[in-house]
Parts: sequence; structure tokens; C-alpha cells
Amino acid sequence: MKKGKYATYNAAEYEVTSQQNGMVVLKSYEAESLLEGFYRVKQFISTDFFIKEVALDDIDRLYHIDTHARYEGELYAVYYDDIKKGYRLETDDSLAAYLHKFEMVGPNHYRKYVQPHEIELVEQYEKLR
Repeated sequence: MKKGKYATYNAAEYEVTSQQNGMVVLKSYEAESLLEGFYRVKQFISTDFFIKEVALDDIDRLYHIDTHARYEGELYAVYYDDIKKGYRLETDDSLAAYLHKFEMVGPNHYRKYVQPHEIELVEQYEKLR
């Protein structure tokens, strides 16, 4: 599930971890990125990843992706829960929460855990450059 800033560089899509002074830092989890000049960042607990700093002018596209979940015909904020191996939907719409049996977790804040087959992930793109 994609959320955040992304860039297209040499016809491949990468997550952007930072952007400043006309430079962007690209992140990949693919070892093949080493062939594109990325270097490995070793991790002790999680999977290694690869990063490369490139000039903003060398980026083909820069954009933001926000992913929502379509559930019972409505769009909700969605987050993946590694522990439950499913998705958590969130809303502040009390009527939708009531109709779809969300649990209240705070004032005007509701959530519901669902399995992947119950939702459709919808990516929304905003062009940044």
C-alpha cells in the first residue's frame, strides 16, 4: 500500500525519503537498484533497503500518493496492521461508522478492522513536479 511522496527515475518508481536544496533521496527495496548507483542500508531488525541522492532535475516525475479503501461503497482512510495482517479503516463520519459497525475510539473517531478481500484500495495521485 503506497502513501507518501514518490518519484519516477530512469523509468522506475521509488519512494522519496527527503527533498531539499534541489536534491531528493530515493528509496528502494530491490537489490537491482545497486545497478542504478544506489547503496545498501543495512538493518538489524527489518529488511535492508537501498538509497540514492539525485538532483531534482534528473527526476522524470514527482508526485504524492494517498491510498484510501473503498468499503461498502464509501472511501475511508486506510492503514495496514502488521500484527493483525489486515487493514484498519478510520473515519470521523458518525453515520457511516454506525451503519458499517465501526467502533468508537475517541470523540468523533471510529475504526474498523477488515480483511484484504473486503476492500478495494484506491490510489489518488497529486502531481508535485
